[in-house]
Amino acid sequence: MNPRPALAGLAVSGTVLAAVVAWMATRPPANGGAGAGTESAAVAGAPGPKPVAGDRKPSVAATWSFDWTQVATNDLRHYIRNLRGVKCPEQTVRDIIIAEVDHEFAPREAPFKVSGDAVLIPENETSAQRRARKKADYQRRRNLRLVEKEKAAVIRDLLGIDIPLEPLRGWHNRNYERMESAINGVPAGKRERVRETMEAYWELSDTLNDERDVPSNGRDGEFIERYKENNERRRLGLSQVLTPDELELFDMRASSVADRLRTQLGEMQPSEAEFREIYRLRRDVEEPFGGTMTVSDVSNYQQDPEAENRYRQRLEATLSPERLAQMDQVQSEGYQNLARLRDRFDLPAETVDKAYELLRQGTTVTEPAETIENGQVVQRVVTRSTGRPTEEQLNQLRAMLGDRAFMVFQAMVPDDRPPVQAAVPLQRVPPARP
Repeated sequence: MNPRPALAGLAVSGTVLAAVVAWMATRPPANGGAGAGTESAAVAGAPGPKPVAGDRKPSVAATWSFDWTQVATNDLRHYIRNLRGVKCPEQTVRDIIIAEVDHEFAPREAPFKVSGDAVLIPENETSAQRRARKKADYQRRRNLRLVEKEKAAVIRDLLGIDIPLEPLRGWHNRNYERMESAINGVPAGKRERVRETMEAYWELSDTLNDERDVPSNGRDGEFIERYKENNERRRLGLSQVLTPDELELFDMRASSVADRLRTQLGEMQPSEAEFREIYRLRRDVEEPFGGTMTVSDVSNYQQDPEAENRYRQRLEATLSPERLAQMDQVQSEGYQNLARLRDRFDLPAETVDKAYELLRQGTTVTEPAETIENGQVVQRVVTRSTGRPTEEQLNQLRAMLGDRAFMVFQAMVPDDRPPVQAAVPLQRVPPARP
């Protein structure tokens, strides 16, 4: 037995009764008041309510009775009028009607709802079997979505409100949580159309991944061209719903580049205008295909070698020298390591700044090295730059950070010393025969 209808009925009944009781408590007695009702009862010869000592006001039950059938009805529009007629709170009216509609649509949704325990995954599932299983699950969820949209239309028609639907995820992996957050960030009246646009885009993208067999063949030139076409179609659809400003904000919320920049630039605390401009410049470098796929996702993609130089030049033209220096600082790995130590060990902010300045001075090391010249192993002394602090700098850092934080810092610093290479044994060349 499915307990949901019974529970829904109890919830609905209890809510309505509570609303009705609240209304009864504030409703004036019938026939102009308690005195008129009592007098008419006496004239008719009917026994009146037994008086209570010290209380001349009759109870509500003595002056008015309520029949449940006066409110509840299978006609939901009539039901709504009845609920509002007894002054039921509007939110309660919505809860009751939505529960009734849920109950009505439950049998149609049930075939497409599968619990997690019911999904059996073979132990030796191949990649092809996994794709087929995920596509079948997507089709089931798509069928469920058709019923959910019909139900949402009924609720909209009855109550004039929209019930938000979670985005229908495709059968390939992506950061759906970030995408859903981006959708929820657009104005409420536009979310449904944005969600539908993104769902259609995900389906096209997943179909492209399957047709080009990306796991086996990678993302070749044809894949990139079709990926760009899909994103142009997506952007056109979104631009018909969102203003240019809303569209850019949506892209920023959905982009992995923007997500990473928020983390990297947190210590800088950029203004909204600064962050938008930095994101625009960085997006052109890392996301040149029109979507959230970055150049690092395409192994054989030949990026313009001047892209990073142009990015730097545009940054210099956008930010003041002080802000650019601050941006370089907070994005450096050394500063980020020190910031983690600050948060973990509650270090003063000025200590982190001093430690960073000490580390960025740069050092050189002089060390022995073996080279082979003319077939002979030669011992030489070479000088090279290193990112690893000198012993003197390490001692200063220990004094700044304290012993506990310094021990953790040492584990963060990479050992950039080149591996010691064994001497190459000389090969004796036999003399040429006459």
